[in-house]
Amino acid sequence: MYALRVARNIYRKSNGLKSKLIKTSKNKISTSTSSRIHHNTPSLVTITHSKRKFHRSPAPRWQTPDQLSTSELRRECDRRDLSTKGSRTALVERLKAQLQESGGYDNGLTTDDNLANKKRQIESELNKIPDKHFSSIYLYVEERFQKKVASQFDDSRIRFHTDAPSHIKLEGRYADICHLRNQITECVADKASKETIYSLPHHVVLRLKRSILADIRRAHDVNFTIMRHKHNGEDMMLVAVEGEPENRLNACDTLEDVISKIKSHSVDVPGLESYTNTGSSSSNDDTGSNSTLARLEDLVAHPTSSGSSGMGLRESVSDCFNVFNGIIMYLDPRMREMMQDYQSRLDQIGVDTNCNIYLGNRDLFWLNDFQLGIEGNNKEDIQNARQQVDQLINHLKSLTMTLVLPPSINNDMAKESKNLASTIQKELGVDTVIIQQNDHIYVHLIGSQQQVNTAAGIIDSRSHRLNKIRGTDNERLLRRERIRNLNFLDYG
Repeated sequence: MYALRVARNIYRKSNGLKSKLIKTSKNKISTSTSSRIHHNTPSLVTITHSKRKFHRSPAPRWQTPDQLSTSELRRECDRRDLSTKGSRTALVERLKAQLQESGGYDNGLTTDDNLANKKRQIESELNKIPDKHFSSIYLYVEERFQKKVASQFDDSRIRFHTDAPSHIKLEGRYADICHLRNQITECVADKASKETIYSLPHHVVLRLKRSILADIRRAHDVNFTIMRHKHNGEDMMLVAVEGEPENRLNACDTLEDVISKIKSHSVDVPGLESYTNTGSSSSNDDTGSNSTLARLEDLVAHPTSSGSSGMGLRESVSDCFNVFNGIIMYLDPRMREMMQDYQSRLDQIGVDTNCNIYLGNRDLFWLNDFQLGIEGNNKEDIQNARQQVDQLINHLKSLTMTLVLPPSINNDMAKESKNLASTIQKELGVDTVIIQQNDHIYVHLIGSQQQVNTAAGIIDSRSHRLNKIRGTDNERLLRRERIRNLNFLDYG
């Protein structure tokens, strides 16, 4: 009996130890964090979790307070618990004082210009496209120059008329096509800076006989190119005079004398000739001579005051051109957009030469967007104004490279175009004009050859980055769509 009792005690103790071991092992491997279930009564055990919060640090700009916009200055002051009130100068001084207390550098901002410039140079080198990377870039070249480019550059990497008639596509290794782009830009700039283009009605060009143009060409050693342009249903002809500056200016003087004689015999609108005579006779008054714009608008408003028997002035560009005491020059799409930024220079030319300069229909109602009108009382004043305007336009043409960005990045580039243009202008001194037109973004870079090439590299790097990000997002969306529509029965 004693042996049986001892055996039972040992068995009971062993079962107790076994149950304790099972309970402790269950507690260790249990993944429940809210409750534990026991055999007798359930009890809730509350466990406190200490969550780690991660926050993304602001991207370092590596800029000085002077280079920040007003909104960015207020944001930086608010981040440092500084007052956001006051003018821009006060905000800059406030931030500089805070940076000086922090040792001259704090969270991406510094007071050391050399440090900021060095860091931006390193970042631009890191973001640069590799020289051996296969790339495609687009360049804007007028159609009239593309035949000359094709004859001079017999290269399979150049493709014409890809997306638009004036676009040239370059494909190949990035270093090679950048060199090729530089050569094409120099060729086009050299030819574009040696021409003066007039915009004339069709009937005037018809009266310019070939013999007259041939005599001018032989006498002044220039070439003429006649092109057709249609606007609002009327044929407007473009006459380009190509040659060296001195020869071209003399040829333009002779051509303008011929055009004025043709215009004097082309006033065929009833009542218009008598009105112009009235305007010329009133030029001897003390009030001075009225401009063509005022006389034409007065005629439209009061058609019977000029003795025209109520006939009035019909809206025709040719008729307005006949009574316009001046010339009309043509602006290609590049110059048309950039001339608005040089309005003060045009106004100064008009003051110096006693002429009126009209930039498109914004200033003169019967002109169109690609025309520039010069009006004056004396022939010498008109020729002097035309010479200065021509020098300004050709100077801009010789320094301008126009890049074309693909439509796929229009939305992304439009958001940062202003900051990108201001950054290029501050760092490189290159005038940058970014315009969105006809689903494409045109980037006009104006500066010296080396500066323009460096700015073009920055534009290429940014557009390449945006294309890469957009392509990655598209691939991610397509991959997600494929997984969503995946038929698992095909895989058993």
